[in-house]
This record gives sequence, C-alpha cells and structure tokens, in this order.
Amino acid sequence: MTRKVIQVWLIVANLLPIGDLHEARPLLFHCGSLLGVVANGICRSTRRCSDRTCAGTGAAIAAPDQPQQFHVYQSRIYADRRPIHLFGLNWSGLKTRDRAPHGIWAGRSLQDYFAQIKQAGFTAIRLPVSPDVLDDSKKVADWAQEAGYGPTGLKMLTQTVDAAARAGLWGVLGFNGHDSKVSGGDAPAPYARDGSYKVEDWLNDLARMSQFAQQRQYVVGIDLFNEPQCISWSEWKGLAERGGQQVLRYNPRLLVFVQGVAETRTDTAGYGAFWGSNFVEARRRPINNAMIPAHKLVLSPHVYGPDVYMTPHLKKAGYPLISMQFGMRILSIWQVQTLCVLESLAVNIAVAAKVRAGRMLSSHT
Repeated sequence: MTRKVIQVWLIVANLLPIGDLHEARPLLFHCGSLLGVVANGICRSTRRCSDRTCAGTGAAIAAPDQPQQFHVYQSRIYADRRPIHLFGLNWSGLKTRDRAPHGIWAGRSLQDYFAQIKQAGFTAIRLPVSPDVLDDSKKVADWAQEAGYGPTGLKMLTQTVDAAARAGLWGVLGFNGHDSKVSGGDAPAPYARDGSYKVEDWLNDLARMSQFAQQRQYVVGIDLFNEPQCISWSEWKGLAERGGQQVLRYNPRLLVFVQGVAETRTDTAGYGAFWGSNFVEARRRPINNAMIPAHKLVLSPHVYGPDVYMTPHLKKAGYPLISMQFGMRILSIWQVQTLCVLESLAVNIAVAAKVRAGRMLSSHT
C-alpha cells in the first residue's frame, strides 16, 4: 500500500482589500495542520511562512522566474525537483464585468497589496476569471483605468499575474463561469442550460488560459471550473477529464485542479455537501489517469465557513470557539466527503482545500 501524504492548498478566505489590510493572518491556520496530520501529512507546524521558507515543510520558496515543470509526487506538489507549499488567497474581480481585481479603487497598487500578502506569510494567489477577461477587446472598469491598469481585461490579467510573480507568489487561474454577469448558484456547470455557451466553448477557453500561462512560468495550474454544484460526479468526471486533457495539450507543464460536486444522494456523513466539496463517488469512479495523469492531478474541494452559511456541524462543534473538538468534528466530515478518496486510491494525487474561514482581511483607519 502506498503511503498517502497530502499537500494542503489552503485558501482561508476571499481577499477583501478595502483600505489597509490589518493583521492579515489565517484565522483557521490550525485547520491545515489537522488535515495534514490525519492523512499522514506534512503540515505539522502552525507557524506562519517566512519570506523564504514555508511553514511545516521546510521547503524553500524559489523565485519563480525560470521555467517550472509542475508535478505531484507522493501526493506533494513540486516545481521541477523542489517541493512547494501553496498557501494562498482568492482575489475576486477579474471574473466580473469590472474585469479587474476589486479593491484597487482604494488607491493602493497591485504591488502594494501583493507585498503585504507575501509579508503575511502567503505563498500563492488564486485568480478566478470568466471568458471576458481573456478577450483583448473587453475594457476594464473606469476605476481600474484611472489607476493606470488595463485598458483591456486581458492586459489587466497580465498585469495582475506579473505583479504577483514579482512579489514571489505562485498563481492558480480558475475558470469561474461562462458569464461575467453571474456567479455562484447562477453558474452551476461549465455550460449554459440554454445552449448559449457549450462544452466546446469551455474547452476553447481552457485552451486560451493554458496558452496564456505558457509565458508565465509562475502559474502553477488551471482550476477547471468553480463549484459544479448542479451536476453529478459521473457527469463532472467526464467533463473534467476532457478539460484536463485540453489544459495539458496546450500547456503540459501545468497542474490540473479538479473540484468536487454538491450532490447529496451519496453518504456525506449526514451533512449536506458544499458546492465543491463532495468526492465520495470518486472512490468508485476515479478520474481516468489516461486522461489526466496522476502526477498532474490536484483534487480541490471547496469548504466554506459561517460567513457564507452557518452549517449545523459548525453549531454542534461549538463555533466560534476553535478547539480540538471543533477540529476533529470538521475532520470527521472531511474524511467522509473528501479524504475518503485517498483511502481507496493508491495514486500520487494531491488534495487542495479551499476553506473560507471568514473575514480574515479587514480594513482600518
């Protein structure tokens, strides 16, 4: 039996960059440590990352200015031969009609934000996008142009990814939905129910994202679709395999991030699954490694905290008191809905968790 070790990609909150970022630090940093311990993991330390070394791994964070080949080995993520630990933030805005990261209207530059994010101990940034931002004819919001960015969404994406790299941050690009005017529950699958956006359109956009990353060696991978909550694992598995194959066809150095689903017809420990957290069926119907090789696959469950929805298990665990009892209850649910896949698959996949813990970054005057 292969020993299973998981790499924890922990996004603890969405970035809320309004004014100054005050005391920017993970509220549920222990969550990553507990997850690592349960899976014979690597996150044994709860220290924040220093500028050069990642907490819990001892792996140096190399300046990503040279071509990087990313892969998974023994369920850890590597850039070339160096293990890397992705501990990041999700910054919204590029996926919207603004086509620019929200918050730069406050008068702070991208470089200023990223420098503080890096100083706070984070190592990566996830940027959700929509097809509009890949179109070099679509303009960014006026406030972004007034700040000297753009003028198009594609140039804004370039400026954002490049600024993150200059700050020493790895990047993950996430396809958030086909329409920049809608998000979340209004974008439940990588195609439109009315036929206005087809699976082939999504595959073409994944190709464009992959080609964009060809010239940006600090982009680690592509997250295929954000929270496919209205389709079954069986359907999503087939779509994800095609999407992953498309990404690797156009950029074989990348990793492929695959989220879970939300269906609750399977055993989910008696609790409803979040929109991207359920991998129960992946035990019986795993991703086909002929389509997405195991050394390129990262499973990416999305788990949310009480600022999104106060779930019954958070109440029973005694939230907001963060205790060992709280952690073990959360982990027992993750064990059924997500970590179960590791028990049945002796493969070199990595598991990444997007955990939105709450309002981590606040403003102050």
